[in-house]
Amino acid sequence: MKPTKILEVVFNWPAETFIQRHVHALHEVNLNVQVVARHTTENYTAGASIGTEDLAIAARVMPNFDHLSLFGKFTSLRYLTAIKDWMDCNNSLRDRVALAFFRGFAPDLIHFHNASLAAQMSWIPRKLGLPYKISL
Repeated sequence: MKPTKILEVVFNWPAETFIQRHVHALHEVNLNVQVVARHTTENYTAGASIGTEDLAIAARVMPNFDHLSLFGKFTSLRYLTAIKDWMDCNNSLRDRVALAFFRGFAPDLIHFHNASLAAQMSWIPRKLGLPYKISL
């Protein structure tokens, strides 16, 4: 049986301490977990609950067109490797890049750690045909 691959989606990286502990707990029971952040804390004032970056957690920051320079937008097009990603005219270029980014992880489940993230991004697992869950 193939191990479950879980994609943990957080608002920023480094994430709050309890989220980092959650990821470690999943690793301890041998689940394949990857963390994706919408932003880095360098774009925001870190709150009291923001942990220091845990280098044992391989977190990736997703391409976010709203916060990328023109060069950053151009380089994020690298995620559009499949012809269907280029040709899907039902979505904006921003959404096509985000969808291709998430597809590249080949997750079995997407877990959002924030209700507003889930509200903004739940279209991604639905489009990929994946289950998702939300923690509040």
